[in-house]
Amino acid sequence: MPQDAPQTHRITLILSSLSAGLAVGILAVVNELSFVSLIFAGSLSGLAVRATALPLFGAMVLGLVVALFSNFKASVSIPQDTPTAILAPTAAAMAMSLAGTDPDVSFATVAAAMGLSTLLTAVVFLLLGRFRLGDLVRFMPYPVIGGFLAGTGWFLLTGSFGIMTGAALRLELLGQLFSRWALIKWVPGAVMAMVLFFALRRFRSFLVLPGTLALSLALFFLVLHVSDTGLDGARAMGLLLQTGGDAPVWPAFGLSDLGLVHWDVIRSQAGPLLTIPLLAAISLLLNASGVELGSRRDMDLNRELVANGLGNLVSGLGCSHAGYTTLSLSLFGPNAGAYSRLVGLTSALVCGGVLFLGADLVAASPRFLLGGLLFFIGLATLWDWLVDGWRRMPLTDYLLVLGILLVIVRFGFFTGVGVGLAAAIALFVINYSRISVIREESDGARLRSTVERPVPHERILREHGGRIAVFRLQGFLFFGTANALLSRLTDRMNARPLLCILLDFHQVHGFDVSALNSFHRLAQVARAKGVHLVLTSEPARFQTQLDRASGQDAEAFHAFEDLDRGLEWCEERLLETTLSELEKRRDQGGQDDFFLSVVDDMMLHLEQKERFEEIAERLGPWLEERSYAPGEVAIAQGRPLEGLLLLLRGTAKEYVERAGGESVRLRTMGPGATAGELGSAMGRPALSSVAALSPCTVGLLSVENLARLEQEDPALALDLHKLLGALLEQRLLSRTVLAAGAR
Repeated sequence: MPQDAPQTHRITLILSSLSAGLAVGILAVVNELSFVSLIFAGSLSGLAVRATALPLFGAMVLGLVVALFSNFKASVSIPQDTPTAILAPTAAAMAMSLAGTDPDVSFATVAAAMGLSTLLTAVVFLLLGRFRLGDLVRFMPYPVIGGFLAGTGWFLLTGSFGIMTGAALRLELLGQLFSRWALIKWVPGAVMAMVLFFALRRFRSFLVLPGTLALSLALFFLVLHVSDTGLDGARAMGLLLQTGGDAPVWPAFGLSDLGLVHWDVIRSQAGPLLTIPLLAAISLLLNASGVELGSRRDMDLNRELVANGLGNLVSGLGCSHAGYTTLSLSLFGPNAGAYSRLVGLTSALVCGGVLFLGADLVAASPRFLLGGLLFFIGLATLWDWLVDGWRRMPLTDYLLVLGILLVIVRFGFFTGVGVGLAAAIALFVINYSRISVIREESDGARLRSTVERPVPHERILREHGGRIAVFRLQGFLFFGTANALLSRLTDRMNARPLLCILLDFHQVHGFDVSALNSFHRLAQVARAKGVHLVLTSEPARFQTQLDRASGQDAEAFHAFEDLDRGLEWCEERLLETTLSELEKRRDQGGQDDFFLSVVDDMMLHLEQKERFEEIAERLGPWLEERSYAPGEVAIAQGRPLEGLLLLLRGTAKEYVERAGGESVRLRTMGPGATAGELGSAMGRPALSSVAALSPCTVGLLSVENLARLEQEDPALALDLHKLLGALLEQRLLSRTVLAAGAR
C-alpha cells in the first residue's frame, strides 16, 4: 500500500493538472477573444475574427515558454489586458488615419504595431532580467500604478460597449444605448458582469468564474432556441462576433503583408506604443508578487522576466500583443491542488487547438459574453482603485489616482502616466522636504570636544558655549531640505549672537548639486553677521563643489575631518574671543568678575593636582618612569596592558583605530591624567591607544607592582583608587559626549 501511494498521488496530480489546465485554457481563449474584439472595434470590427489568430498564437507560444521556464510550476502567461487598453485607442487612431484604404492595409498596419510593441516588450523584459533589475521597476510610485490601472479599467469598461453594441460608449451616444435593439445587445453582458462581480466578492470558489460564463452561454443558446432565432438570426442581429472577413487561420500575418504596412502611421503612435513595455514590466512584477502572496511560494522575478521575455519574443513575431504572467489563472492550479507545469502546458495547447481547429467556435462566439467579461474586468479594476482605494489610501494618493484617471480618459495613457509621474515626484519632493535633515541640535556648552582644558577655559566654555551652534545632519540634501535647513540656521543667527555654526555631515547619505545654492546663501548671511561656518565629516566632492559654487563666500566655511576636531576649532575661537573681551574690559578698569567666578574651581583643581602629585610621589618605589617623544605610542590598542600610566609631564592623546584605518580621538591629556585604569588590573588588551603629542614623562605602575602595592601598603592603594575614581567621574561629568568624533 505505501508503495502504491506515490503512484496514486502522481496520477491524481496529473488528472487535477489536466482538468485545471483545460479550464484555464478555456478562460484564456475567452479572454483573448475579448481583447481582440476591443482592439479591432469600430471600423476595424470586420477584421476581428481574422485577428483572433494573433493573440491565440501568442497565448499558445507564450504559455508554452513560460510554463517550461518559469520557476513557479503552475505559471500561466497570456497576452494581457493592460497592453490591450493601450492598443485599443491606438488602433482606432490608426484606422482613422487609414480611412478609405483597403481593409488588408489596416489589418497589416495594426498587426505590425502589435508585433513591434511585443518585440520591444520582450527586449525590455530580457534586459531587466539579464541584469537582474527586476526589483527596480517596483520603484514606480504606487499612486501612478493605481491611476494607470484605473485608466485601464475605464477603457476596458467603455470598450466592452463597443464589442457588445458596435458603438463606443460616449456621452453624445448615451441616448442610443437605451434603444430597444441596443438594450438587447448590452444588457445581458452587463448583467452577467454584475453577477460575476458580486458573486466573486461574496464567494471565493474558483468555480464562480467558469460557472458563471458557462451558465450565461447556456442561457444565451436556450433563448435562441426558444425564440427560434438560431445562429443565423443571431448573426444577422449582430449578436455574434463574426461580421464579415476571413475566419481565423494561421498565419494571419505573412511576409507579403509587410508591404502593406504604413510605417508612418505606426510612427505617429510611437508614444502610446512605447509605454507598453514599461507598463507591461510593472504589471508582470505586480502579478508575480501577487502570485507569491497568494500561493505562499517565492518567485525569482528576474527569471520570470527572462521567461516572459523569451515568450514575447516568439509571440511578437506572430504579431500578438504583449503578454505576461496572469495572477488569477496562475493561482487557479495551486488552488485546485494542481501545482504542476501541466496546467500551463495544457492551457497553451487549448489555445493552440482553438487557433488551428476552432474557426467555427470563434465565429459563433456571442458578443455579450466577450463584452461582458471585459465589462467585469473593467468594473472590478475601477472598484478596486476608486471605491476600495478611498478606504486604503491617503487622500493625496487617492486624488493623484483620480487625477491620472481623468487625464488618461481625456488625453490618453502616455500623457496620463507622464503627468502622474511628474505629480508623484512633485509630491515626493514636497513631503520629503518636510522631513528635517537636522538629526540633533546642540551647542558648545552641552557638546564638547575631547580636549582637556585648564579650569578657566572650562568655565568659559560652560558659560559662553551657547555661541557655538551644533547641528548634526542626516538623510539626503537637495534643494528642498537644504532650503529648510537654511531657514532654520538663519533663524538661529537672528535669535542670538553666534560665533560659530558647526554642521556635521556624518549621517548625510548624499547631496544634490542644487543644494549648494542654499549653502551659498548661508555663507552670505554668515559673513554679514561675522559667523564662522564649520563643516565636519562632509564628502570631499561636496567641499569641492562648494568651493566652486561659493567663490569668495567659500572663505566662510572651515572643513574638518570629524566632529571632535571641528568642536576643538570652534572652542579655540570662542576662548580666543572671550579672553580678548575680558582683557579689554580689565584694561578699561572693569572688575575682574571672571577671575572671582573661577577662583573656587581653580582652588579645587589645584587641590586635585596637589593630591595627584602627592600620590605620585608616594608611589615612587612602585613606578617605572618612562619618556616618550612626540608621536611615540605609550599604549597600543589591542595589545595587553602593562599597567596603569600616570602622566607626569607633557601632553598626550588617547584615540581608537577603526576599520579602514580611521583614527578617532577620544581625549587630549595633560599632567595629572591617567590611562589604562580600565582593565590593567585584569590584564585585558587595551581598548585604545595613547601617543605623545609633546615630550612626555609617565609613571608606569605595572600589574605586578599594583598587586604588591595592595598587599604591602593598602592605605596608599586605597588613596590611589579614590583618585582614579574621582578622575573618571570628572571625565564623565565634564563632557556630554566622551568621544564626539566617533559618532
